[in-house]
Amino acid sequence: MTANDNFISAPYPTIPSGTKIVNRYLIQAILGKGGLGRTYLAFDSYRFNEPCVLKEFAPMMISTAQIEKSRNLFEREAQILYNLKHQQIPQFYAAFTAENRLFLVQQYVQGKSYYQLLQQRLRQGETFSEPEILTWLLNLLPVLKYIHDRGIIHRDISPDNIMQLYDEKLPILIDFGVGKQAIVSEKFKQISDAVTQRTFVGKIGYAPEEQMNLGICYPCSDLYSLAVTAIVLLTGKQPNTLLNLYTLEWEWRSYTKVSNSLGQVLDKLLNRNPKSRYQSATEVIIALQQIQKNSHNLIPLNQSATSNLQHHNCPKNQPSYSHKIQKNVDEQTHNPTAKLNRNRTSFSPSAEIIKYYEKQLAYYIGPMASLIIEETLINNVIHSDRELIEALMVNIPDAKQQLEFKRNII
Repeated sequence: MTANDNFISAPYPTIPSGTKIVNRYLIQAILGKGGLGRTYLAFDSYRFNEPCVLKEFAPMMISTAQIEKSRNLFEREAQILYNLKHQQIPQFYAAFTAENRLFLVQQYVQGKSYYQLLQQRLRQGETFSEPEILTWLLNLLPVLKYIHDRGIIHRDISPDNIMQLYDEKLPILIDFGVGKQAIVSEKFKQISDAVTQRTFVGKIGYAPEEQMNLGICYPCSDLYSLAVTAIVLLTGKQPNTLLNLYTLEWEWRSYTKVSNSLGQVLDKLLNRNPKSRYQSATEVIIALQQIQKNSHNLIPLNQSATSNLQHHNCPKNQPSYSHKIQKNVDEQTHNPTAKLNRNRTSFSPSAEIIKYYEKQLAYYIGPMASLIIEETLINNVIHSDRELIEALMVNIPDAKQQLEFKRNII
């Protein structure tokens, strides 16, 4: 049997601009392409020509025996992704087949990738700071917790696949690979097939060894890729520069100065042995919260992440402040009037003002802003807007950003 009998190479040509798919999606441009297929910008004529992302599942090379299996897995996983509802994940609209091609439709994210943001910084001689990366990690880890709790592994985390919207400040995790998981789920029996598998799954330098060499992924595989992305943003260097290719040890610390505590967390995430890494996003959140507590700049977990800590077998040496936060959340959940009874605030800002402050604060510390504001109003005597602003700004780890936050509001 020849190679041509086993594999189909690039089975479908690129769809040209101006083509209308299923008499609904008008192709505008190709956004990207890779080993698994192509991504197009399209206008949805059923939604008043709203921009959307149309992804075509068209592997560059796939065995003929796998095509039907891959289609079934594609459709099954598309249903899983359709049920994901999270503000930091592009909404999944539909999956369909047209002219023997597989497509999925997702929300179009208008913004810049963190790769683009890093390039902007590098042109100015800058990279991302440690406080920025701490906040960035705490903003993204609840997203990973959300998908991992539902049995989904992203498999392709990198600066290219994390976006910053133009009008929002929370990072968005994009490019959930339906085809990636379909390919991995189909076991290859021959060595040549295994080589092909590695071309489909993960980015070289960002994906851990178990993913690139064996096609095996765990939640900690995503955490590894997130840590690689973090050190790239901190150093401005690509993974092949930060990794010693002879010893396969990460040497990223020689390119940037960070606290030893953050360095230890990132090094643990980057361990070659999956069992030696943090095993869940919750564990990493706890570790990073401890760093911020020790630096007297505690940023509490957002409520969705905190309220589930007790269900994830957290280590016995879990920091005491995490229990305190959890206790407070439980009190408010089981006794709604407790919050009101403890409220010693002498003035009451309007709901519109609180929402505005929350949005401004989220620019710097992410989704935990709502919890910060609530705790500030409950646990402090506040007499004016200025006092509230000053009480909120101390939760921003960077001093310059504190002043910027204050100036933006006042």
